[in-house]
Amino acid sequence: MMNGRTAAFLVAALAAQAAAPSGQTPSLTTPWGAPDLQGTWISGDTTPVETPDPSDQESLKALSRWFPGNDFTSDRTATVEAVVKYTGPKRRSIITDPPSGRLSIKQSAIDERDYRLNHLNDTYENQTLWERCISRGAPLLPAPYDSAYQILQTPDTVAIFYELLHVPRIIPITTGPHLGSSVKQWFGDSRARWEGKTLVVETINFRDKTILGSATTSRRLRGLPHSERLKTIEKFTRADAGTMRYELTVDDPGTYDHQWTATLDLLQPPASYQLLESACHEGNLYLANALRGARVEEAKQPQRR
Repeated sequence: MMNGRTAAFLVAALAAQAAAPSGQTPSLTTPWGAPDLQGTWISGDTTPVETPDPSDQESLKALSRWFPGNDFTSDRTATVEAVVKYTGPKRRSIITDPPSGRLSIKQSAIDERDYRLNHLNDTYENQTLWERCISRGAPLLPAPYDSAYQILQTPDTVAIFYELLHVPRIIPITTGPHLGSSVKQWFGDSRARWEGKTLVVETINFRDKTILGSATTSRRLRGLPHSERLKTIEKFTRADAGTMRYELTVDDPGTYDHQWTATLDLLQPPASYQLLESACHEGNLYLANALRGARVEEAKQPQRR
């Protein structure tokens, strides 16, 4: 539920955003002199998160279905439009460091991920947070649908509103300390600062039950656990009126053998695009039906002697 401070921030930020005359080229600077990151943004880069493994035929098949163009997804038009507008270089992966584009993941994390994904319907706890309608992960990694974000600003706060799962991140722009390490949150505890024209967001204190990527488009990150040592650094740079450069650095020595960095461009969708409510919540009917269906299928199997 939204508290009074959050509601007041959103009202003020929306009013400031609405103050710009329609039909005019937006200013790249806010009235208080900061770089203006506000607006609705969506990724038009269909590059996979990791460089595909040539020996993994399933990954190569999945790559061919990266944006299927489902008529029933709310952002089909925006996604297609963004893909058409994207003119960046063709890359093997959005991971830019290490240069190979491949993650070096600790075997313990791989084993935990694989067990859960292979036993999704044993218990709701094995389902990803996406399927449980809790979180698609804090980083702005590609999603197959509803992948728009609305950014709002005030002089001391920035908010990132996720279309998918309909949640906001309220991030203070401050040099103040993070919350104590005993306070863990789904999206972690973020603090932002300006480095020139780039907004740098540092996040720690993630819950160890969260994940960085939930969708199949996240590839090997889907369902991959992380430790409470996870730290992310996100960088937002307004490149021009219609492009936002986004860089993500992930450091988690409990999950990876080294930190890694991913970069992508976020583009503004057509002006007619609207962020619609993603009315999904934990305990939704999908979970109950999936688990019930699994029990029915189990009952049909021959009993072991």
